[in-house]
Formats: sequence, structure tokens, C-alpha cells
Amino acid sequence: MTAYTKDYQRGWRYSQTASANLDTADRRGWSKIKGWMDGYLDNAAGRPKWHLRECSNHSNVPGGCGQA
Repeated sequence: MTAYTKDYQRGWRYSQTASANLDTADRRGWSKIKGWMDGYLDNAAGRPKWHLRECSNHSNVPGGCGQA
């Protein structure tokens, strides 16, 4: 398992907790870890797991992939 995969899964799980808070993540340095942040944002936004890793058109303009 790659470091990105581990970090992604940690971020995904954290966003499911009642205490999920980006201020806490910032203080602990988690939000600076790409995999962690991708997992957190995918789950928090209701996207499918691994979306940010696999979507080649997520932030491309115009249009993107249509998933906020």
C-alpha cells in the first residue's frame, strides 16, 4: 500500500467522524498531505471514494467533471 493510499484512507475516515474539523487538521499538519486532503475532501463533498485520484477532468476548465 502506497503512502498516498494510507493518507487518503486516513483523511476519508477522519471526515466521517463527528469531530472532523479542518482547523484541527491544519494544526496537526494533516491538511498539507495531498493524499489525506484528497480523501477528506472526497468524502466531505459526497464524492465516490478515490475520485480526486482517478478523475482526470475534476478541475479542468471549462466544465470539469461536474462533481463539486
